Formats: sequence, structure tokens, C-alpha cells
Amino acid sequence: MKHYSFHVFIIYLILSSVCSSSIKAQAKREDNIKISQNLRPSNLIKVNLDSLELKVGRYSDIYDKIVFIPLEFKPEAIIGQIEDIQLFNDTIYVLDSQKAKSIFVFTLKGKFIRRIGNTGRGPGEWLNPSSFTIAEAIHRIYILDDLQRRIFVYSTNGSFKKTIDFPDKDIWSRYIIYQHGKLYMDANNRSFNENIPRYLLRQIGLDGIEEKRWLPVPDYSKGWIKEPPYFVQNSFLSLGTNDIKFVEYFMDTIFSISEQGVRPAIVLKTKDLLTQQKLKRITETKNKFGDFFIASMQDKFVWGINSYVENEDIIRFRYYHGNMRNEIYINKKTKLIHNFSSLENDLLKDKGPDKFNLEPLWGNKKVILGLAKIINSPHKTIGSTSDSSLTNNPILYISKTK
Repeated sequence: MKHYSFHVFIIYLILSSVCSSSIKAQAKREDNIKISQNLRPSNLIKVNLDSLELKVGRYSDIYDKIVFIPLEFKPEAIIGQIEDIQLFNDTIYVLDSQKAKSIFVFTLKGKFIRRIGNTGRGPGEWLNPSSFTIAEAIHRIYILDDLQRRIFVYSTNGSFKKTIDFPDKDIWSRYIIYQHGKLYMDANNRSFNENIPRYLLRQIGLDGIEEKRWLPVPDYSKGWIKEPPYFVQNSFLSLGTNDIKFVEYFMDTIFSISEQGVRPAIVLKTKDLLTQQKLKRITETKNKFGDFFIASMQDKFVWGINSYVENEDIIRFRYYHGNMRNEIYINKKTKLIHNFSSLENDLLKDKGPDKFNLEPLWGNKKVILGLAKIINSPHKTIGSTSDSSLTNNPILYISKTK
């Protein structure tokens, strides 16, 4: 028995030494990363929901013109669900992360040009592409595979260049965006080691070396460290005019990322806001996000900024108030802020049904690009009479803002 206990004691010492070395190595790696907290607000936009009338808006309040783009349906171009989209050199790049798990390229009239990438484990192949970004100046596409913790680099004409492995396999990122020679990703640390600091945002170089981390989880995500609710569009939602925007699911602030660092850009204020105290009270008895979502509908608090899109003229984003998904519209010229419960179709009554959603996905200059969906029938697109996943590709829209 003593002999057995001695061996157990030796194993314990070895494991303790290994764990200690691992933590020290992680700490040393943290020391080499610049933890930036340059969060001084500049031109902060305050959206006070308690003083804004919740009303029904009109598409003509936002757009001068809307044009539908039916994407060409071909055997080599069958799209299930659009996860990400970007316009570059008068061509539309679309990521289907559910069915084809590829990027498709179309003209502005919807004609199919090419398909980029396939699933697999060979060179240039991925398992689950969750997001992509285009570095326009160097004609490169960076595709993020969140399962393999790897970034695939292609040219915009579709040729594979290289892969970039994640610098830290403990961190799971799902969204990526390029700006000024750097890549930015959300940083969901899946490690259960409480000695490893957790941050929401990180910057890596094009060589794959992590350079900076921002926004400690306890301070900026109301302490939530459980599984992330990815059914909400939540990170790196839009390119701004001179920056990019970042928000996570429990933040009440949208952050601006630029060469000057990270700063608060837009803050949501209301007496119904989800607080850290409310969240803690809910999570004491409800451990999963699905339980939290039910509680949010019952308590009707405000949370979950999502679907952020910006161009030179406007800023649009949505938020949850209980189970209602409302929309904020900010006119950048007049500084007027509107709070919409829904938007009426007063521009396109001869182009399809009266009730449909224009889901904005990407903005730049004076353009908003997005997806057109019939309300209460997400698999049907404007002008179709059957399941689009079987007979038609989705229909996009491109609009010019006022």
C-alpha cells in the first residue's frame, strides 16, 4: 500500500510540474503579446432607447434605389445559406458555410463566375469555413476555418496560396476581417484554465503571429464565459469608412478598430439593459445559452446588438428587446437616430410581395448589399414560388443610400 501511495505521489508531482510549466509558458506567451487598452472614446454616439419612439419605418427613409440580384443557379453553384458577403471590383463574393461550404463569385447581375475552395483535408481544402475577408490592395482572400483553427489564403481569382495556423489552439475564432495589413478575429478562449486571461478580440499579422489582445471577458462581456451563441450575428459585422466595428453578444457598446487602436464608438442606453447583475442571477440556475434566451424573452431586457452595417451615409444595426428584434438607423449626415420595429416596403410594390425582409450584410461607400427574404418563409426568395434550397439560389439586393 505504501509502495502504491509512493507512486501516486510521484505521478502527482510530475503532473503538477507539467501543469505549472504549461501555465508559465502560457504566461510567458502572454507577456510577448501587447495587451492594448487604448479605449479613449472619441465622437461617441449615444443611443438612448428610452427617449426614442419605437415606430414603423419605410425603405424610402433609407434608400434611394433598390435593385434585386438573382444569383444564377447551376449544378456547380448551388447555395444553401449565405454566411458572409463582400463586393470587390464589381463582383460579389458569397460564402455558403452550410451546404456547399465554399465561396462563390458572381457578377453584379448575378451571373456565376467561379467557385473557390472545397471541403477536405488536402492542400487548400477546409472543413468548416465560417467567415472570409478580402484584402483589396493585395487581391487576397482570407478564409477562416473555425474547426481546424486555420486561415486559408487565396487570390481573388481563385488560386490557392497558403495556410496560416492559429497562433493559439486554445482560442476559437469564428469571424475575421482585414485592415491595414493586419487580421482581426474574435477570441473565444475555450480553455478551462482560470489562470489564462481571456480576451474577446485579437490582432494577428499576416505571418500568423499574434500581436495584440483587447477587451478582457469579465469587463466587456458581463462576465459570460460559457458557450458563445453563434446563431446571433455578433462579431466584425461591418467595415466602416475608416475603421471596422466589433461587438459581442452581451456588449452594450460597439467598438471601433483602427490604426489608432480600439475605442468605444456607439453605446446603447436604456433602463431595460441587461446588466452583469441580471446575467449573473440568471446563470446561477440556467447554465446554457438556450436557457438564457428564454429568460430574456420573459424578462424583456435589452441585449444582443447584431447585424451591424455601415457605409458613408448610414449606420444600421439590430438589437433584442425581449423576443423582439428592433433596428437602429443613424443618418451620419443629419445625426438623426431612429428606432424601428420594422420597415415597410414602399419602394418595390411591383417587384414582389408587400412583406419581405431586406437583410443588410455588407456596406461600403454609398452601397448596402444584402439578402432578400420573404417574411415567415426564410427558404423562399422574392419572385420564387418554391423552396429556394432545391430549385433556386438566394436573391440578393444592392441599394444606394440617401
